[in-house]
Amino acid sequence: MSHAADHAVAPPHPPLSDGVLTLRPWREQDAPALAAAADDPDVARWLPQLPSPYTLADAEAYLASRPAGFAAGTDLAFAAVDGAGCLVGSAGIPRRDPRNGVSEVGYWIAVSARGQGLATRAVRLLIAWAFDGLGDGRVELMAAPENLASCRVAEKAGLRREGLLRGREATREGGRRDLVIYGLTAAAR
Repeated sequence: MSHAADHAVAPPHPPLSDGVLTLRPWREQDAPALAAAADDPDVARWLPQLPSPYTLADAEAYLASRPAGFAAGTDLAFAAVDGAGCLVGSAGIPRRDPRNGVSEVGYWIAVSARGQGLATRAVRLLIAWAFDGLGDGRVELMAAPENLASCRVAEKAGLRREGLLRGREATREGGRRDLVIYGLTAAAR
């Protein structure tokens, strides 16, 4: 039997970066910027697990929970910041199965930073870290088929469309929606 401590993950040091985008650990002082950026109708539409409206209290609670995700090694979240250090979104591995070496990457980008390729950059950084830093053998990304932007991000980042998961996600309205699953193995990279 394995324990959560067996799978603890330290945030990468230095933070993940490609020179344009940096994925760094969340900080308490990020709360106001996080609350402002996450309180967005598109974020709420595609990420039904997030509160909507997204308040400062929601941001503070989220930030307080981040160390536990790294301690368990299963929920590894980062602030996505631009070259000036301004928050442009969130990216990470919200679900990781260390036993099977599988990481699911996810992200959202603030409305003011969309259309600049930052989501693709974030996903590429996460893929490289999952394979090279965590030693995982598979990376996945799931998106609603109607979320064309996220489907394009997955493909631009090198993930391959593998299928449709029917009724995979509960919606905010109480229904269910399909998700497209994209994947990549370390061997196929």
